[in-house]
Amino acid sequence: MPLIKIDEKQDAKYIDGTKLGHREKLIARTFAGFLRGHPCQGARLSIVKGGVFLSIVSDMTSVESAFNVLNDLREYFGVSDSLGATEKTLAVAFYAEPIGSQEQFAEQYWKFVQLLHDLDCQTFEWDNTVSPVINDTNFELSLSGRAIFTTTLNPSNPRFARKFSYPVWVMNQLSQFNWLRQNGQFSNWQQRIRDLDSKFDPSGVPNPILTDHGKASSAAQLAGSVPKKLNFSYRSSASERALALEKAIVQAREEGCKFDIIMALEALRK
Repeated sequence: MPLIKIDEKQDAKYIDGTKLGHREKLIARTFAGFLRGHPCQGARLSIVKGGVFLSIVSDMTSVESAFNVLNDLREYFGVSDSLGATEKTLAVAFYAEPIGSQEQFAEQYWKFVQLLHDLDCQTFEWDNTVSPVINDTNFELSLSGRAIFTTTLNPSNPRFARKFSYPVWVMNQLSQFNWLRQNGQFSNWQQRIRDLDSKFDPSGVPNPILTDHGKASSAAQLAGSVPKKLNFSYRSSASERALALEKAIVQAREEGCKFDIIMALEALRK
């Protein structure tokens, strides 16, 4: 499905202008309402400015979902580059993904990150402004050649600002935060969000997992918690990438993935 854009009036349509189905319309409307009342001023600014885009997939496990997320992310980059430096966000909603505990969500998050990377690395290099080493203080995710930061929402997250009726990844480019830093706005913006988050949450305290880029790896906060086993492997060599692709193709066939997606994956073989 094409990428969805939520405009400044909170009306949602596919970016090719076609109308949404009932399910997609409900997800977009619910998410827009969530952003309007969120303590993050960046989230509120994005929805007010009409800079929120939405990718809707069924699950956080399948090759088909990973393939579609990467396509939507590339489309988002192409469309959002013409927007302002900060007021733009891509949200990926997993409407049929069953969620147990926060720990289970975090484990599945990282499995899906690995699958995304295994497909993405066939075409794109890791953004060289950040590190692909999971424990490095300069670690950030990279997809389609750009460093991104994901804030995640799910029904089991203990923080009110991260609790939502179904799993969602909220993606922003690291370049957006760097723009704020270069213009001397980041520290005040960050502190304002953390203060509002503390007031929004019944605990009354800041989110304990938050880290500052360059001081600690962002891996601790991307899924809302750190799973007991945080396994992520950067595919640095051609042989590693080839093995990752073959594994993804086998998985796609076992899942009964659409024929055109399997053909697109096989075309990546070098």
